[in-house]
Amino acid sequence: MSEARVNITGRVQGVGFRPFIYRLAVKHGLKGYVKNLGDAGVEVVVEGKRKSIERFLDEVASDSPQVSEIDEITVKYRPLKARYESFIIDKSQRSKRSASGIFPPDIGICPDCIEDMENRRSRWFEYPFTACSWCGPRFTAVRALPY
Repeated sequence: MSEARVNITGRVQGVGFRPFIYRLAVKHGLKGYVKNLGDAGVEVVVEGKRKSIERFLDEVASDSPQVSEIDEITVKYRPLKARYESFIIDKSQRSKRSASGIFPPDIGICPDCIEDMENRRSRWFEYPFTACSWCGPRFTAVRALPY
């Protein structure tokens, strides 16, 4: 068993990156957290089998959300402390390391949201402002980072 502290920089806020990380961590049976940093980075701490962590990191690099843009992934392995019972999306942190971040672009509606808008049984049926964590306004709606 291992613990890894992962810092990811680039366009990783306001693009569904934390939910993406959460789903991957749960898929690989990892425990820990993900949170936004005020410098437009994301911090991830994962505990689990070393092989599971490596597969998780491979998928982070290869399958990240379409609108995200990873500039750098830094990984530091540490002795396991077994502090976490599950994986969570933690509260965003404001950082003084950088005065500005990379604001994400607005994104056109995704196929899942279109399906919701066209489904008569959906609460979003014909609702013109349907959006999810993968699509919709970003730059237009964000006032500050962390998002």
